[in-house]
Amino acid sequence: MSVVGAIHRVDLQDQVYETVKARVLAGDLGPDARLPLQGIADEMSVSRTPVHHALTRLVSQRLVDLDSRGFRVRPVTAKHIEEAHGVRRALELYAAEQTVGRVSAEQLRVLRYLLDDMVECVENLELVDKHEYMLANKAFHEYLVDLAGNETLFYAYRSLSLHELMERVLFSGRTRMAGNSTEEHGAIVAAYEAGDLDAARMAIIANIETGQRIAVAMIEASGGVL
Repeated sequence: MSVVGAIHRVDLQDQVYETVKARVLAGDLGPDARLPLQGIADEMSVSRTPVHHALTRLVSQRLVDLDSRGFRVRPVTAKHIEEAHGVRRALELYAAEQTVGRVSAEQLRVLRYLLDDMVECVENLELVDKHEYMLANKAFHEYLVDLAGNETLFYAYRSLSLHELMERVLFSGRTRMAGNSTEEHGAIVAAYEAGDLDAARMAIIANIETGQRIAVAMIEASGGVL
C-alpha cells in the first residue's frame, strides 16, 4: 500500500480510517489483497492502534475481511451486489411508504438541493467525478431513508455499506456511465413533491435496478470478482 506523506496527528483515527478506506475503494488493491497492520502503520508514520481501529471499522462495513492471517480486502461478487441491492430496495421502499405525502416543504427543498448536487456530477449520461457523484448519491438516498425518522431503519440501511461497495466497483474500471441516473433521481424527487407513492416506488425501483445492472456488468467483465 502506497501512501503519500505522513498523517498529521489531528483527529488521527479518522484520518487513518479515511486514508485506508480510500485506498480500498480506489480499486487498485485486488480482491483478497493483504492489508498488513505494521506495514500500513509504518507508511503512515503512526502507531498500530489507529490502523487497527480503521481496519476494524472497515470489517464492520464489509469492505475488509479478517482471518487467521490478518486483514484483507473483501472480494466483491455479482451475488454480493445483487443481495445488497435487494435489501436496499426493501428498505428504500419501506421508507417511501412511511414518508411520501407526509414530508414538509423544507424537507422537499433539501431533497431537491441534494438532487442538484448529483446532477452537477453527471454530463451526457457520464460521471464527471466518480467520487463526488458517489458522495452526492449516498447523501441523497440516506436522506430519503432518514425522512422516516426510524432509528432501526437508519442503522440497517447504513450497515449495507452499499454506496461504498458501488464506489469500489466504479473505480475498478474505466467506465464513467451513469445510466439514467439523473432522470431516475429526478423522478423520485418529483414523486415526493407530488405525494405520489406509486410513482415514488416505480422511480426508486428503476434507479436501484440501474445501479445493480451497471455494477454486475462491471464485475462480470472483470472475471466475476473484484
